[in-house]
Amino acid sequence: FFDVPFPKQWYQRRVRGLKVIEEMESPRIFKTHAYYNECKFLSAENNCKIIYVYRDPKDVVCSLFDHASLIGRKHVVGDDIQEFAKQFAQRKEVSRNEGGPGDWVEQNEGYMSNPSNYNILFIKYEDLKAKTGEIVSKINNFMGYPTLTKDEEDQVVEASSFERMKILHTELAGKTV
Repeated sequence: FFDVPFPKQWYQRRVRGLKVIEEMESPRIFKTHAYYNECKFLSAENNCKIIYVYRDPKDVVCSLFDHASLIGRKHVVGDDIQEFAKQFAQRKEVSRNEGGPGDWVEQNEGYMSNPSNYNILFIKYEDLKAKTGEIVSKINNFMGYPTLTKDEEDQVVEASSFERMKILHTELAGKTV
């Protein structure tokens, strides 16, 4: 198990977030919500691989709405999920500079069109949830690792399950999640 860094500075100061990533030792493994055009430090020539997880927009609306409520950012999405869904469909989400989610369409179009020809594996979140073992093997193969046995695949699925991550987070943080 290793923790994949999520440069917290990315949201506060995108330039600082880039510096954190650039200063990481290679191979760099990190997770981000950065837009495609913010990832100029990546390059197709240096064997960079991107695993891009995207989600059904209907689920995104519900998730963003609930998440904003949980973290005290209800002002970002409002009180009415129907109204937020309309704004989302009309691409009127609150900008990231105002603490909002940004434009889901722009976020996805950049990666899907891939004008810089990055080596990208696209994974639909719903497939990841429904066919976890299959997706684990797909990621493993994409990264160029030896093929997993069924037992190894099952171990990865178990080790990365929500329940296991919750236990690990609790152990690492020393607090209840």
